[in-house]
Amino acid sequence: MTNVALLRAINVGAGRKVPMADLRALFASLGAHRVHTYIQSGNVVYDGELDATVLRAALGARFGFDIPVIVRPAAVLRALQNPWPDEDPKIVGLVFLGAAPAPERLAKLDRARIAPDELVGDGAELWLRCPTTFAETKVTVDWLERSLGTSATIRNARTVAALAAMTTGGAG
Repeated sequence: MTNVALLRAINVGAGRKVPMADLRALFASLGAHRVHTYIQSGNVVYDGELDATVLRAALGARFGFDIPVIVRPAAVLRALQNPWPDEDPKIVGLVFLGAAPAPERLAKLDRARIAPDELVGDGAELWLRCPTTFAETKVTVDWLERSLGTSATIRNARTVAALAAMTTGGAG
């Protein structure tokens, strides 16, 4: 089965460096096959059954710091439908959540706090539209995790499309 692992907060500052060659080698050492990375921000496409718990422990042991991980089957990525397909993919992103939040937590999100940004969705993925730029968004991973009670990481629509395209050669 082809999966995509999304690592949070690597290569974003001193002490959080993860070379992509080392990352691919780690996945292979854990039994993954056809391991590919996309850009330097922790996107790994692989064939295998490695789950987020196993990966997080192995990454921490290898690189010396905690690296939250969210894993999605390739089929999930390929099935995602961008609600703003005509928008510039640099202002549309996808929030991947560790688990679907409780409906009441999702309903209580302070959407006025994040305006003019928009969040849509009700499962383990939420689409995010930032009419200015991601650099100016008020939607932060920390805020989402506190508000929704689950882990989160964000990728822009261009990255999501590239990862989905990378999965088409696998068994996922």
